[in-house]
Amino acid sequence: MCTQNVPLQVNELSWHAGCLQCSVCRASLRQHSSCYIKNQEIFCKLDYFSRFGTKCAQCGRQVLASDWVRRARGSVYHLACFACFSCKRQLSTGEEFGLVEGRVLCRSHYDIMLENLRRAAEN
Repeated sequence: MCTQNVPLQVNELSWHAGCLQCSVCRASLRQHSSCYIKNQEIFCKLDYFSRFGTKCAQCGRQVLASDWVRRARGSVYHLACFACFSCKRQLSTGEEFGLVEGRVLCRSHYDIMLENLRRAAEN
């Protein structure tokens, strides 16, 4: 926090315009209409969402508010990433699938995996 000429208020803290900056990229935030605070650190929008935003369970990239997504068991996937791990076919809304160790499987490959596990247990 800065003690000189304090015209900016952020989360009940006062900042000199030249001292208010993102804790990651160090970009000045004095021209921004908003900033983000977490764990007493200040972030620009890009760095905040890169660090704390929702990530795709398949590719690990950020999920933007404008992205089309699929949700399964608390995880979020980009639409294109919601595909069978075995055959890589993108799954459609309402289509049955299995989720095993974080991997999406189409119904056919899920059934094959179950059959293989059953056979292995018999031997």
